Amino acid sequence: MRRIKGAHPMTVQAWTALAAIPGSLFLSSLFEFGQAEALFAAPWQAYAAIAYSALGASILGHGGMNYLYQKYPVTLVSPFLLMAPVFAVLTAVLFLEEHLSISDLLGGAMTLLGVLIISLRARQKATNRP
Repeated sequence: MRRIKGAHPMTVQAWTALAAIPGSLFLSSLFEFGQAEALFAAPWQAYAAIAYSALGASILGHGGMNYLYQKYPVTLVSPFLLMAPVFAVLTAVLFLEEHLSISDLLGGAMTLLGVLIISLRARQKATNRP
């Protein structure tokens, strides 16, 4: 992303999403059946999930990451992607009334510690460069 000069991150994300449509339609027509019926019979929650996936994850999430990759070194930005499972578990606990187990807490703590170590090492390497 840093080599693409003058391209807005949301524009890159939009073109990436558009490029995926033909392949997805082709593979869907090969391996799935009854798509039209399913499309019209789907409840509103299915459309809400698609909208969330398109707007929340794709445009905001990936577009935001593209923006960060343009502005900051990859070694600084990428470790934060490792925190996605931690946020997924926290979201499930808050909104879906899931229960945390000791293994969830230990895994989250290990992930956060790993991100901290990677971030500190990247910062140390950046300050040691001439």
